[in-house]
Amino acid sequence: MNNLKSLFISFYFLIFFVFLSNYFPKYSYANSSYTAPSVNVNASIGSYYLNLSGFIAPYASIVLIGDGNILRTVVADSTGYFYITSVLVNKGLTNLCFDAVDVKRLGESYSCITIPPITGNYSKNDIFLPPTFGVQRDQINVGDNAIIWGYSMPNAKVTVYLSDGRKVTVTADNTGFYQVTFKIDKAGTYEFFADATFNNQSSLEPLRKANFLALSTAQQLKQNAANWLTRLINFLLNNPWAIILIILPLILLILLLLRKLNPSWFTWIDVLEQRLLILIPFREKKLHHAWFVGY
Repeated sequence: MNNLKSLFISFYFLIFFVFLSNYFPKYSYANSSYTAPSVNVNASIGSYYLNLSGFIAPYASIVLIGDGNILRTVVADSTGYFYITSVLVNKGLTNLCFDAVDVKRLGESYSCITIPPITGNYSKNDIFLPPTFGVQRDQINVGDNAIIWGYSMPNAKVTVYLSDGRKVTVTADNTGFYQVTFKIDKAGTYEFFADATFNNQSSLEPLRKANFLALSTAQQLKQNAANWLTRLINFLLNNPWAIILIILPLILLILLLLRKLNPSWFTWIDVLEQRLLILIPFREKKLHHAWFVGY
């Protein structure tokens, strides 16, 4: 009986430690909830030249989109200024959008301007794009802090707006980086965005917002249970032998319980144990240094 219990315990310790070694997740933080814009690549040659310049943040990447088509991709210089020159566009173009990502890819911003229908070469300067904005973690627990960050022009005044009505204004550092912290006390989905002012000029308003989710205690428990179950299923699917290590101890446990309820059903186990013990050589124990004391 004791031998069976030892075997049962050994099997469960083995499967526990093997599963535990595969359980701990590798954390990664989501920076923004944005998705790439739906655009078409247009290879046709336009009729007129478009020239634009503006500023956003040092080394930010900007995709220029005109009426749903990607027109040009540029990178801002070390001071945050960008120049888009000699872009061939078709007659009648009226909508220009800027999809920007900062150098650290912490956040993104998407904004648009409307211009008079293109009927000739067109130029526009001093376009101040909104700051990029993202969140350190797109899922937090109630009671935690939501850390929102991004880039704008160095020393710009950046205001972050949260969907619960709160807003905070901070000054970007000399690299353009800014960070804002909000204490989250209620469960739910929160949206946020940011705009800025620089040299008395306001940025364009972003047309897209980012979001994060705050989980209640009950939601946390439910999600943790679901994560455990998912990891266990994946572990078993990737390690078929582990199924045997789980099923076999369960069978042994059932047998032990049945034996406890009705020992007469399992007299053959006692016989089997006795026969196995006969096969194990028996060695008589002797006192250490027995020869010294005269034995």
